[in-house]
Amino acid sequence: MPFPPEVDAKIRRRLQQIQARAAFAHNDSAVFVEVRTQLFTLMHLISPSSEHFARLREEINLCAPTASNHLIGYVAAIKRDYELGMFDPSAIEVAVITDYMAQAERLLGEGKPGKYDHIPAAVLAGAIL
Repeated sequence: MPFPPEVDAKIRRRLQQIQARAAFAHNDSAVFVEVRTQLFTLMHLISPSSEHFARLREEINLCAPTASNHLIGYVAAIKRDYELGMFDPSAIEVAVITDYMAQAERLLGEGKPGKYDHIPAAVLAGAIL
């Protein structure tokens, strides 16, 4: 899970609220804009630099307020994908950390006592922290 439990619970609760509110966006441009803005804010919180979300924002911005069914679909898809853990950036971070640790272990194993070979391994461990 990419977020602490309390933040994750807030995101899930907010997605529920947005999904419920989106149902009322039909033929009401003010509600449509409100739901769209709340969705954009949540997308930014979940993944601020996501190219996927940037493309979705562009698509959603092209939707007219009368196309609230599209907005409802976007909200439902993002909610479902979030619940399935599709926006978990920690998977990449874990892979990098694992690689750094393996390199640090190799450096320690290959080093010779008294030759300061432990310093590169310590630098890699520091990078992980």
